[in-house]
Amino acid sequence: MKCVASLGADMANELLARLTNEAITTNVQTVSREGELDYNDIMVEDRNYERACDIADAWQAEVSAKAQRRSQVYCRRCGSRHLEYIPTETFGRYIWMCKDCGNAFAG
Repeated sequence: MKCVASLGADMANELLARLTNEAITTNVQTVSREGELDYNDIMVEDRNYERACDIADAWQAEVSAKAQRRSQVYCRRCGSRHLEYIPTETFGRYIWMCKDCGNAFAG
């Protein structure tokens, strides 16, 4: 088994779901270091390592792109940057919901 990624719990769950969806068997090992956050090492079988790395890279690119979009968007009503991304069924459209005032707007 080889480690594809070492991530915090929330991020690890997202990548695990992606790998599971692609029928790649995973094993998670929690790594604890004194005074630090716990990390989950996501392990895959050697024969699936290259494909799992490609999937992990694509997932990371999506996470980065979403974070970049979020950093440039703010609520037009209250100016808050505490926003939630809400995908829509219309291709290429997305909605932001302000967690502070509840305003919803297209990004």
